[in-house]
Amino acid sequence: MNQLLISLRRSARHTRPLLMMRNGKRLINTARRVLKRWDREGELTSIHSPTFSVTLDLVDLVVTLEELYLGNFVTIKRDRPVYKETGGSRQCNCRMEMRTHMTGPGSFQMTQHRVCDQCPGLKLVTETEEIELEIEPGMIDGMVQKFSGKGEPHMEGESGDLYFKVKTLRHSRFHRKGDDLYTNLTISLQEALIGFDMNILHLDGHKVPVKREAVTWYGATIMKKGEGMPNFENRNKLGNMYITFDVKFPRGELSAEERASVKAILKQANVQTVYNGL
Repeated sequence: MNQLLISLRRSARHTRPLLMMRNGKRLINTARRVLKRWDREGELTSIHSPTFSVTLDLVDLVVTLEELYLGNFVTIKRDRPVYKETGGSRQCNCRMEMRTHMTGPGSFQMTQHRVCDQCPGLKLVTETEEIELEIEPGMIDGMVQKFSGKGEPHMEGESGDLYFKVKTLRHSRFHRKGDDLYTNLTISLQEALIGFDMNILHLDGHKVPVKREAVTWYGATIMKKGEGMPNFENRNKLGNMYITFDVKFPRGELSAEERASVKAILKQANVQTVYNGL
């Protein structure tokens, strides 16, 4: 199949290049089976049968988590093959018809004949077009936007549809689950014991305050209500942010005097329990 050449221009806010990928194959099958396969595997699929012809073009729309939080508009410039009329004519809409012939008194014979219509001549040319696509706040992985008639051209009918499927890039600080955001925060042993006060930079640049006065143990998780992703159906509804703490221990050795001071401060009995933690 002809390759689609796709490039992208983003707004000034986001300059990360958009990766477009396209993969496809043709299946001679019923529409229902092919569509099920497309839904399951996310493949570009062409469907051809004696009675219909449909093309599904699926393109990965690779976006950042910031774009899914704030929203963005993307202009896609693509070289697309299209059919243009030329001089002359061609056979089209060919089909088999049955004809009855009299071969003698009371005797008839049916024969099959190929019948075609006359259509204008066509040639395949490449045109450059732009498609403006909106990345809406709260969109999730696998969500698809449809552009009717923007897919592969057909000589015998209308062009197929073009689909853009959202694919989120891995973020350095946050992991998304539904409308919630998850992140890990590493603190020192001193901060874990005496507390700390800091801010986490959110996806839109605002600061999420994190303050602890009590002891923070390794693996502890706190929740920041309303600091997650916007809900796609209701943008006034926000998910939560979950922060899990890691504790970085100091390297080196303590002197006898320092060890005695730590024991005096913590006043903690020895706890040496062996158990199956799996």
